[in-house]
Amino acid sequence: MEKSRHGAFVYAQKVLKHLLFLFLLINLLSISPDISASTTLLEQKYTLNLSFKDARLEQVLDAIMKQSGVKIAYSSDELQKDRVVSVNIQTSDILTALRSVLGDGYSFKQIEDYIAIARKEISDASDIVSNIADDRNWTIQGQVLENIEPPFPLAGVNIVVKGTTLGTVSDGNGYFSIKAQKGDVLIFRYIGFKDYEYVVSRAISNLTVSLNAESEKLDEIVVTGISEEKKLNSISSVSSLDISKNLSTKPITSLSQSLQGGITGLNVTQNSGLPGADAATIKIRGISSLETNNDPLVLVDGIPMDMNQLDPNTIESVTV
Repeated sequence: MEKSRHGAFVYAQKVLKHLLFLFLLINLLSISPDISASTTLLEQKYTLNLSFKDARLEQVLDAIMKQSGVKIAYSSDELQKDRVVSVNIQTSDILTALRSVLGDGYSFKQIEDYIAIARKEISDASDIVSNIADDRNWTIQGQVLENIEPPFPLAGVNIVVKGTTLGTVSDGNGYFSIKAQKGDVLIFRYIGFKDYEYVVSRAISNLTVSLNAESEKLDEIVVTGISEEKKLNSISSVSSLDISKNLSTKPITSLSQSLQGGITGLNVTQNSGLPGADAATIKIRGISSLETNNDPLVLVDGIPMDMNQLDPNTIESVTV
């Protein structure tokens, strides 16, 4: 009888242990965060351990970016990045870290994979009204100039809101106007110039953007008479012949006779030896077409002329 009671007691203990484990498991699952839920950059947890004394604001923000791995965009004018701050940061919340450095006078907004910082508008309205104001569209107007002396307006500069398809183009005098939200980043792009980014913090009607030219060397161009091509693709495209030298060594009565055998790739066929009636056939690097006229275009100081009407004694040189 005692043995039977002892067995029942042991069995009851095992059942209670299983029930207790199941109860604890259910409670843990109910209070644990949903790891599958997506979190924003401002909600994620980081390990931020930083301490600065009399350091430049830009240096502190760079350290936060490096330690958290999060990119931060801001306007140098609004943040006064050269001002000196002293701060001790021991937190896992990047928003808390930024507020401890900058104070409560700034708003923070995630755009794509970075956090944009903008100064809050001074207002006596409530926080709700302030949040609504942050989301409304501002009109940004200004002029894009080349960063030279004196500045030169740039026409056709592309201005787009980063991460969107919204954009505009500067006019002939470099002026532009675009709608953007507070915290948006405007990208200014122009061929041959470095991109420029501007963080929108307020409506502005006189924004001046200076673009710096890229230092990359452009492909050299060779002018071949009636067209232009890259120097890379031009292989012996231009040849010159000194006519005065030929006249002193050969009995020449026509320009075509002087060209014969003087320039590589130029084929001259004499049809007659009569002065003024030579009418020689000239081909440059062979026949390029079976249907159209293959005769070369003769230009004298840029003016088209008939080669048979030219006196070789009046010609200094010929370029083919």
